[in-house]
Amino acid sequence: MFALFLEPAHRVLLSCFSGTFTAGDLARCDRAVILTLGRTGPVRGIIDLSNVEKVEIPPERIRERARQPPMAAGQARILVAQSPAALQFARLYATAYGEFGGVGLHVVGTREDACRVLGLVDPRFEPLELP
Repeated sequence: MFALFLEPAHRVLLSCFSGTFTAGDLARCDRAVILTLGRTGPVRGIIDLSNVEKVEIPPERIRERARQPPMAAGQARILVAQSPAALQFARLYATAYGEFGGVGLHVVGTREDACRVLGLVDPRFEPLELP
C-alpha cells in the first residue's frame, strides 16, 4: 500500500509505503508519480519505507527499476528505511542506481533525517488524490 503527499512550498513529493511492499505497489506508485510530475513539474523526492515490514520484489526487478532514468532528473531523492527488509531494498536499489550513473540518492533512517538532508524546515505535506 502507498500514499503520495506534496510539500508545495519546497517542491518535495513524499511517497509512503506500508505493510508488504510489492512490485505492483512500485508500478502503481511510478504511474502516480509520472502523472503528478506532469502537473507539478520536477520535484525532489522522499520515498518513505519506514512502515514497510516485508518486501516482495525480486532483486532483479529492483535492479531493473534502479537502471531506469529518474522521473525527475537532477532532483535529489531520499530513501527512508528502518526494517531489515526495507534497508535491504534501499541498499540494493541505491547500489544499482549508482552503478548505472545515478546521482543524488541518499538512504537515511527517518523522515526527519530526509527532511534535514533536503534542508526542509517545518514541512507541510499535503495528501494527493491517487489516480
